[in-house]
Amino acid sequence: VPDFTGLTISEANSVAASVNLNLEVSGNNLSAPNVVAYRQTVNADTEVEVGTVITVAFKNTTSVLD
Repeated sequence: VPDFTGLTISEANSVAASVNLNLEVSGNNLSAPNVVAYRQTVNADTEVEVGTVITVAFKNTTSVLD
């Protein structure tokens, strides 16, 4: 599992697809600019089966809300 921290939704989707994983995106204001990943349900460098769904939480870096 890659480390998705700091990636945009588009970047995270591309990385996940390149290693045959699926993303479930969560968070608020996902269409806002400056939204990046800050948490994921499976730790980076963990081996999982092809097609595993990883939930990645995104937040707006310009907002005080989490």
